[in-house]
Formats: sequence, C-alpha cells, structure tokens
Amino acid sequence: MAKIYPKNPQFRNKAEEQVFNAIVQDLGADDAIYCNFEISDPQHGDVEIDLAVFIKNRGIIVIEIKGGHISFDGTDWWQQDAKGSRIIFPSAQARKNMYSLRDLLRNRWSQGNVRTDWIVAFPNYKNIEVGSVQLPKNKILDADDLEAVGQELNEYFAGDLFL
Repeated sequence: MAKIYPKNPQFRNKAEEQVFNAIVQDLGADDAIYCNFEISDPQHGDVEIDLAVFIKNRGIIVIEIKGGHISFDGTDWWQQDAKGSRIIFPSAQARKNMYSLRDLLRNRWSQGNVRTDWIVAFPNYKNIEVGSVQLPKNKILDADDLEAVGQELNEYFAGDLFL
C-alpha cells in the first residue's frame, strides 16, 4: 500500500475521493500520494493541489480533479454542479500547481530535478473527445480511464508525454 498524506484524507468532494480510490490501489508500497496539499508559492500565491502522486524512481504527477458535468464549447471548459454553472480553467490550474510544487521541491531537494507532469481528471465524464489545444485528450483522465488508472499513469512515465 502506498504512503498516504495526510493519513486520513478529508476530501472536498466525491470526485476527489473517487479519483483517489482508483489511483491508490494501483500504487506500490514505495509510492506516495498527497491529498489536498496546500503550499504557498512566491509566484503563484497559495495553491491547493488535489492529488500529487509520487512514484518511486519515476516522478510526480499533479492531478487537478473536476467533478460534476463537464463540457467544452469549442472555446471554454464548463463545469456544472451543485454550485451552478461556470467557466473553468483546469489545464491552467493543473500547470500552475505542478510548477508550484516543482519549484518548492527544487528549493529543498539536493538530488537534482524531479520529473513532473500534470493531468486533469473528470471522473463523472466518459469518452471525452475534444480538440482543445490547452487540454488535449492525453492530459485527461475520464471515468473510463479510472478503471485502469495505473496503466494510464505508467504511460506518462513511459512515453514522451512526461515533462
């Protein structure tokens, strides 16, 4: 079982818990997952990372999770949930969170740069086929992907998708 921080995570919504449960079962004993990790970044201010997955000898994937109904109108991403309907910027948020974490680690880590990347999870949505430049399909985990999320994460480490 992977190391989980905090030990008993308090999720902000069901979508976060759903993605966590799918991922944690596929992690090894030497891996770690940080839930709702809050940091202060001099450039980006306070950021909250939904999930940061640390995979031994591979790297870190920062995951931004959006629940509810998600749609893309050709220009903007929309989220509709109990709070209403609004435009969201999931790729920008995920990138900002990844860079904030990467900068934090660079300032405290003496082993060189850590491989990092970001993805966005839409656990309530299936078969997202979108041509968004800001958020291409290979950066999205949808409900179908969660069934084999370990394979999806390993593809990031194996291919050229990993930054």
